[in-house]
Amino acid sequence: MNDLQAAARYLQNLLPDMVAEFEPWPSSKARTLPHSLNSVFRLAEIDLLGLRVLLAKVPTQAEPTPPSRLIAQVHLLAEKVGLRVVLVLSGVSPYTRSRLIESRVDFVVPGSQLFAPSFLMSLRERDSSPPVPLSVGKHLSHPAQAVMIAALLRPDFEERGIPGSVPWVPLELAREAGYSRMTASRVARELVAANLVSARRKGRETSLRFLQTRRSLWEAALPRLRSPVLRTIGIGKGGLAMLPADDCRAAGETGLSVFTELAAPARPVAAIPRDYFRGHPEPEWFPVAGEGYADVQHWAYSTRLGGAGAAVDRLSLYLSLQGQGDPRLDGALRDLLDEVFA
Repeated sequence: MNDLQAAARYLQNLLPDMVAEFEPWPSSKARTLPHSLNSVFRLAEIDLLGLRVLLAKVPTQAEPTPPSRLIAQVHLLAEKVGLRVVLVLSGVSPYTRSRLIESRVDFVVPGSQLFAPSFLMSLRERDSSPPVPLSVGKHLSHPAQAVMIAALLRPDFEERGIPGSVPWVPLELAREAGYSRMTASRVARELVAANLVSARRKGRETSLRFLQTRRSLWEAALPRLRSPVLRTIGIGKGGLAMLPADDCRAAGETGLSVFTELAAPARPVAAIPRDYFRGHPEPEWFPVAGEGYADVQHWAYSTRLGGAGAAVDRLSLYLSLQGQGDPRLDGALRDLLDEVFA
């Protein structure tokens, strides 16, 4: 087991059900970084509290890197990759630890300690204090958002419009959204902390009950929800046929035209989940505009919520298009919600 794997195992032991999906960084990604970073860090991604986080290990050197330089490198790395970075250290001197804490740099020493101010966590292996409560941020994590949308799209969400009339098993909803048991447990705690559900544990099973009716819950949660679109890249229209039929769905105005009377745009828009290209080669992308091209959105979660169909689910589609100030779109989006909550 290398140091990055040891760090992941340590985090999983410290934070049960909150850490998942450890993946070493491929060399193709590492080569996109400046040499000053690629030559310093060994990297891996991990899911921590529903967020993708980059673990960055500094190999042991005869001459340790000065703390000021190390802090600057971590900040630059986070800027370049667009992820939170957790520094992985085999050991840390009191002086370096003090400088990292002063600069609020997240770091972990496997088997010893974790300091992660961006997650509001400071834990030690033999700390007898109670578990750190799950903090509620401005937005729900993408897994929690996907699980809640999966529930809202279920026809049996409630009985006779009575809030909480149907209990839900977190794992059932999480699997529908493509997540593991570990993520299901964390999502359940997050939804409870956001006052969207109540939870009741019986034996080893937890059941959730949503605290409001379907539309009221959507409106209460809406300020915490965000667009699932992570990035959009151009591709030749012919390249759309190369994308996976199971995961590639109409999105954007193209998706909206599937559900409403809005005319389809001349430039098609499709969506794929971000995880797809971790196991498949990417096609040739074109960062250009014009005829003969299509826009492909990378989504933070599954494009298949709500079951099979030609387009992404209606609620995530709404989140991806809201707030653009286009009366034509606004009217179609109102019709879209009215159809969901009829």
